[in-house]
Amino acid sequence: MTSPIANAFAGPLRRNSSVVRYIIVAGLLLTFVWWYRSPSLPVNFNGFTSHRPTTPATHPDSGAHPIDLLIQAGEEEFDALLSKQTHDVASAAAAYRKRRGRHPPPGFEAWFEFAKDKGAIMVEDFWDQIYHDLGPFWGLPAEQIRRDAKDYEMTINVRNGKASAGSDWFWTQIWLDLIRTIESHLPDMDLALNAMDEPRLVVPWEDIDRYMEAERASRKMPPTEEVVSEYGGLAGGDADHMPTSNKEWEDTSKSDRDYRYKVLGLSDQNRTTLSPAEDARPTVSLARRN
Repeated sequence: MTSPIANAFAGPLRRNSSVVRYIIVAGLLLTFVWWYRSPSLPVNFNGFTSHRPTTPATHPDSGAHPIDLLIQAGEEEFDALLSKQTHDVASAAAAYRKRRGRHPPPGFEAWFEFAKDKGAIMVEDFWDQIYHDLGPFWGLPAEQIRRDAKDYEMTINVRNGKASAGSDWFWTQIWLDLIRTIESHLPDMDLALNAMDEPRLVVPWEDIDRYMEAERASRKMPPTEEVVSEYGGLAGGDADHMPTSNKEWEDTSKSDRDYRYKVLGLSDQNRTTLSPAEDARPTVSLARRN
């Protein structure tokens, strides 16, 4: 049995509670809409002040959202990049010469046809990062690179169109399986593999800069009749008679700062030139090459 008083007030109390909830929700929504549609106002959250942008500075009267303009600019830039797409070997070779300052390497035609068969979009600009990363190696003697690669602790070796590896480490085998899919197209080579997920070499900035200068100076396009059209083998080459470069492995217990200072070329006297934010950047390189 329920109380007459409870029966008298149960309905109204529930209705009042529901009305209050609806009023609160509606008030919050109206506040949000007013804040969103009003001119840019500073808003403070726990001591952090945020200013909402109104319209982009570059298009103050467009009414477009800044993100929409960034998307549009990105699409236009990418469309301009795609307009450089090449569809035949001759135009691809011309784009290579224009952007790299060199003739295409031997096997360029086979590479182009292979990529085309795989549905690749052929835009020479796409490979800029690869050539940037390979740039410093132009500053080193080719024979020394071949010798150091051959004597590295983990390698994949290609001879006469067949790939093999002396290590059964699982990463090596994964890479070997990949290389074997194109081994018939590859010249003799030794691929030095890093057994770790992160880089292991620290090269002083001055050395990298010197190597890159050598790379820029080496760009030339001699007459086509003087250009090598195919790679030679590695057996019995000059690299077999050269000593392997000495590798000085660093003590990994050292502070990351020591490696950063070597890369940046900073001495003990000018280490204070790094700001606290710069000095806190992580370093993953664990060794350097003499």
